Amino acid sequence: MVATSRNQLNSYFVSEMEALRSNASQFGERYPNIASELALSNGRSRDPHVEHLLQSFAWMHSRLRLMVESESSKLATILLQQFYPQLVASTPSMSIAEFEVDGFAANFGDGYLLPGGSLMEPVNLLSTNEASSDYGKCRFSTCYDTLLWPLEVLSVKKELSSQYPELETRFARVQSVLKIELGESQPGAAENLDFGNPVRFFIDVDEEYRFLFLEILYRHLIGVAVLDHEGKIRKILDRGAFKVNGFDDDERIFPRDSKQELGLTLLHDYFTFPEKFLFFELRGLESLAVATKEEEVKEFASFALVLNEKLPEKIPLNHRSIKLNCAPVTNLFQKTSEPIPVNNKEFRHKLAMDRQKPDDYEIYRVEKVFSIDSRGQQRELVPYFSPALSENVEDKYGWISQFEESYHRKNQGNDVWLSFFNADHERDAPTSETIFAKTICCNNSLCESMPVGQEFALIGSGPLNSIKLVSRPSRYRKSSLGEERQWQLLSHLSLYHVALSEPNTARDSLRQALDLYVNQEDLVGQRQIESIEQLDAEEGVAPSKIGGWRGYYRGTKYTLVLNERKFEGSPTLFGSVLNQYLALFSHINSFSSLELKLGNERVFKWQPMTGHKILA
Repeated sequence: MVATSRNQLNSYFVSEMEALRSNASQFGERYPNIASELALSNGRSRDPHVEHLLQSFAWMHSRLRLMVESESSKLATILLQQFYPQLVASTPSMSIAEFEVDGFAANFGDGYLLPGGSLMEPVNLLSTNEASSDYGKCRFSTCYDTLLWPLEVLSVKKELSSQYPELETRFARVQSVLKIELGESQPGAAENLDFGNPVRFFIDVDEEYRFLFLEILYRHLIGVAVLDHEGKIRKILDRGAFKVNGFDDDERIFPRDSKQELGLTLLHDYFTFPEKFLFFELRGLESLAVATKEEEVKEFASFALVLNEKLPEKIPLNHRSIKLNCAPVTNLFQKTSEPIPVNNKEFRHKLAMDRQKPDDYEIYRVEKVFSIDSRGQQRELVPYFSPALSENVEDKYGWISQFEESYHRKNQGNDVWLSFFNADHERDAPTSETIFAKTICCNNSLCESMPVGQEFALIGSGPLNSIKLVSRPSRYRKSSLGEERQWQLLSHLSLYHVALSEPNTARDSLRQALDLYVNQEDLVGQRQIESIEQLDAEEGVAPSKIGGWRGYYRGTKYTLVLNERKFEGSPTLFGSVLNQYLALFSHINSFSSLELKLGNERVFKWQPMTGHKILA
């Protein structure tokens, strides 16, 4: 069990014992008549009572020292919790789920919308280890809205560009074509589809090639061709029909908080669960026609991804390499805490989700706090930092939640404590009342050992036959609540004063900022940051047509140089995330743009952005 505070306590105890024994021995040797028993031999006293006293005092002093240091870092933790909550909460397990739809249980004309936050519970538990018996307590939820279709991918195969002469006429350089065929998941289920909405796909090639495949699409896809059942081109779309998902404001992995900047959220998502970005969608497929399986000659809907580079032969492709009806899911769900009677004996109160089995749940975020008086009347208490607390209302209390490392859990995890203050900012609580909280919880580290293929069922109604995991859940990571929180707070508060335009400090400043979001155990993420060789910035202008206005914006053009040998993953995906991050540094009526280089090779150039909007 990981216990940073316990390790720190042990370190303090050892240092205190060494200091006590050293000082006691010197004192005993100097004054043998009055302190002969302190003249320690081989580091220990001959008198066991003296040794016990030394150890007891060392333990008490080391614990006091730990408590003082812990108290000094609480302010930084509370402020981080208010402004950058993603750095305080633990990171729950995440995965990719595949949904098998019932094509006759809903209207799929433009796709069926599965809302974000839809809950799933495991069924038909797969026994793989001792923890599998507890899987039934796990809950996963979809991260954002997902469109489902009564379709399945029938084949994914490489084809020669010479088979499509129209493509070679339309595009300057066609090197390869990736043909994807779609068919009905059930006979007759796709008769009324019109594809008015984009269709989303998940890249599920072998794990070692997933981000290489994404990189190829990012850099070398130049168009999309819609084909008929004979393989003839029905419609040709340019690159604008293709889009990598995961960058929109409504595509966040974790529950949205109004205080979180999109650029920082994307950094957090990227370094905790990069698989979130293995989705792409195609627009303009209205001409795509799906024939029924009942026909003697099966006419499958198909389209082709047009590339200006050959696909590497080492990437194996089959009908399972590209999937429909998939979405990222996370081990987060809403849960109400157990009631807590409030009295004047305690200045803070520990939230409990299940007193019988406390290790099964960990609080990710406290959403709302309520109190109930003796008459059964319920009211909502406001957060301490809310402007509503300053209003002159009688009996108004504000609450603060504090995350602390748990000393009682068998597993990793943190406890959450509530403290209350009145409108005068004095410690006070609604005594003689009972409080409870609406929270978002996770199952600690329980879900990370779930196997690929574990089945789930939707909690509630929906046109689904089954749900299964197509990737192993990511590791649960307990947040660190130590002294480094003060450093993180200072780093973020000075974030917008970082001189990214200074050639001597830009690279190191960027590396330092990214280090805040990378776990020490994430070697891939650390290597990606180390691969940043150079960051240049220069002033420039870009045209704008926003709101009918014609003119120019002044802004900053960044050039990022990566070491291709050190980098592992998709450099263009990494650049796309940094492009959104660098947009945080653009001022009002200005823009930022990014160009990515691998060594001396120009790889990708993003359109200028003002904030997080592309200049028209």
